[in-house]
Amino acid sequence: MSFEAAYQDTQHLDTHGYRILRGAVPHHATQAAQRRLWHEITRGQVTQHAWTLWHEDRCWFPALRHEPEILALETYIPTNYTHGQRAEPQILWQPPDEATTWPLELHIDEPPPWADGRQYRTIVCVALTSQHATAPGRTFLHTGNGGLVLQDRDGKVVAPELSAGDLLVMHPQTPHSGTLNSGDTLRAAVYLRYLEGA
Repeated sequence: MSFEAAYQDTQHLDTHGYRILRGAVPHHATQAAQRRLWHEITRGQVTQHAWTLWHEDRCWFPALRHEPEILALETYIPTNYTHGQRAEPQILWQPPDEATTWPLELHIDEPPPWADGRQYRTIVCVALTSQHATAPGRTFLHTGNGGLVLQDRDGKVVAPELSAGDLLVMHPQTPHSGTLNSGDTLRAAVYLRYLEGA
């Protein structure tokens, strides 16, 4: 199977629940997105209000969702994964946690109210930094930085490791969760979700 054909193999999502496209987003694109977020921090925009917005909307820096550096990430996603209407981008910015325990509560993303009953077609995580976690049953890694864990089609909880520039494409019915960031660096990603229909 050719490289392009492998990208277009959406059946993989139905069979496994997710697939990883290594190095799909070039360094200059992930770097530009990270710089834009850091500029927001250095201008003093990270406040208690921003933390409140994260808990309400599950998005850091909601005002930056449509900035060119964030939207440019979409151009590197194979088009067969971007059919349908794009929902609001979600910026994830997870600093190290103070907590030492983390209840793993897998969930399935719910479409926004304005979707009018339409479901997600695909969910794409664009890793801006490396991401690693520990799935249940493995030796706990104190350097885990809150990476995503997923439940595959066999019911097994897995913890795929991502590098900056990797894409993780999820079937919308794949249960998943972030984990405890017990490392010394933050985890950053942008999630792009696509709804059925136009």
